[in-house]
Amino acid sequence: MGDRAWVNAKDSWSKLFVPHGPAPRSGHASAVAPQGGGQIWIHGGEFSSKNGEQFYHYKDFWCLSVDGKKSNWEEVKVKGAPSARSGHRMAYFQKQLIVFGGFHESVKNYVYFSDVLSFDLISKTWTTLKPAGQAPSGRSGVQMGVVSSGIFICGGFSKLKASKDADKGQIHSDAFMLAFDSGKKAWKWEKAKQGGEKPDPRSGTAMTTVSDHRVVSFGGADDEDNDDDLSSEFSDQMHFFDSKTNRWFVANVNSKDDDSKRRPGPRMNAQLAIKGGQLFLYGGILEQGERSYTLNDLWSIDVKKLDKWKQLVVCEGMDWQGSDDEAGSESEAESEEESSDEEPAPTPRKKLKPSHPDPFHAELEPEFQQRTKGYWMELLLETMDEEEAEEAGDEELQSQAEELASKWYKKSVKARIGVAE
Repeated sequence: MGDRAWVNAKDSWSKLFVPHGPAPRSGHASAVAPQGGGQIWIHGGEFSSKNGEQFYHYKDFWCLSVDGKKSNWEEVKVKGAPSARSGHRMAYFQKQLIVFGGFHESVKNYVYFSDVLSFDLISKTWTTLKPAGQAPSGRSGVQMGVVSSGIFICGGFSKLKASKDADKGQIHSDAFMLAFDSGKKAWKWEKAKQGGEKPDPRSGTAMTTVSDHRVVSFGGADDEDNDDDLSSEFSDQMHFFDSKTNRWFVANVNSKDDDSKRRPGPRMNAQLAIKGGQLFLYGGILEQGERSYTLNDLWSIDVKKLDKWKQLVVCEGMDWQGSDDEAGSESEAESEEESSDEEPAPTPRKKLKPSHPDPFHAELEPEFQQRTKGYWMELLLETMDEEEAEEAGDEELQSQAEELASKWYKKSVKARIGVAE
């Protein structure tokens, strides 16, 4: 986590190297504080190796002081910090960092937390809070936003024992207000009413504060989890919640032309931030079949006008996890079916199959071609021997790969909107 990327006024990324920072991780809690000219705080998280042989949780606590090239990381070691966990949430509230929830998993067991801790940014001390009222059940991945009366917490995910040897995932739909009495300096849990157009229960939904009584949420996933069999349906919905009226309402974007109808696609675990009346949305995770994509696109929208989404950075160079074994076996099967009596085609083509990568929501054809060009090139080379590939040349292969990508893009878009071929 030594490299930190920032967006500048020209809507492009620049990198800032800050050495001696925390180890690589995911699922950590983070919050921004104005102290010292600007700080980013993170706690905990998890590490999982690609082969799955290593998995563990962190409990360290770090502060990134933001000051251009003078920015620096500092590990803050103070007694009373939250235990090792991931999937928890952190928010800045009146010179404090408030931490809620999360989970810890070991080889033999797992636990979901419902504790609340406060870190005083002035005295640099941790306190385990004991709010009055009925607390939420233990959970991770909640939506969390700050309003003037306290901290709004909604949804989340946890596992339950379905049987002796099986677990079942549960997506929570309830909401709570962790209300703060400034006179008594006391916290209290209150069950939050949810009127209006309440979103469907989802986990991994992004949330940030819009005003002193309003928060905004985006995306998330509806997970169907039965023991180790997990499937997810991803969302691209955006909602506002008003803490004064206790009502949800859909954030409808008032598009006036086709170009302005473009918007971020479905995802979970995205990041939201507000700056100068602009809502920024970055990245997230999207699953398609056996593949899990880590997105790196960046969008913005005027949070008051809601006139149109502006795509500042398109998805490129994304990481994905999955397997092409299925596509490989299809290629072998098709090769066996080809008759040796037939004259070989001068420009071999790979028959399209549903296992190919699909276009993302709102992804344009050139963007899809650029993102998947390596995949189509590899498929082409599988249908050729070395002599054929050399004879075709790089320019011809590139042209054929783009043609395959174009055909699959158009076919996928038609299938998505229900147009028969």
